Amino acid sequence: LLLLIAQVLFYSILLYLISVLCGITHFSYISLTKVLFPILSSSYWFVTCYVGLYLLSPYLNRFITIFTQRQYRSLLIILFVFFSVVPNVFYDSTWLNWGGSSGIVWFVFLYLIAGYIRQYINVEDIAMKKLLPVLVVFLFLPLFSKIVIANLSLYFTGKVIGSSIFFVKNSVILLPMSI
Repeated sequence: LLLLIAQVLFYSILLYLISVLCGITHFSYISLTKVLFPILSSSYWFVTCYVGLYLLSPYLNRFITIFTQRQYRSLLIILFVFFSVVPNVFYDSTWLNWGGSSGIVWFVFLYLIAGYIRQYINVEDIAMKKLLPVLVVFLFLPLFSKIVIANLSLYFTGKVIGSSIFFVKNSVILLPMSI
């Protein structure tokens, strides 16, 4: 973890210096502070979430062990509705999902799904021949949904509305690709 943090800090400083010297960015104390604390300032959202998840993982692992399989599955269904279905139905809603698909809440949800799969599903029993067509469908489904929603909204309202609803990382369609 410390090596990752050191690497992020090194590249953050290096890129900042290059951008200031090349005139791409103007020096300011606020930007310097963000450069010196890239993880705390969320300059690199993925690394920030990864570090947060890394620090939470021992507690999440302990939390997972107190559930039966049925309770764990129920928890995942509730979280799926909160963090994936609701934001897709109410597109601009951040209801309970602070940070959307780029926040720690979404990462914790994905971590819990991965924990369930590791604990209760034997992935070796899943044939790649059966899984590959499903993955291909989920790969093209967002594009197909964008075209369909754009055409339907244009037909009914005269303008394109909500065509990117399934392009957010926490969408119902992209969730299987995240796993």
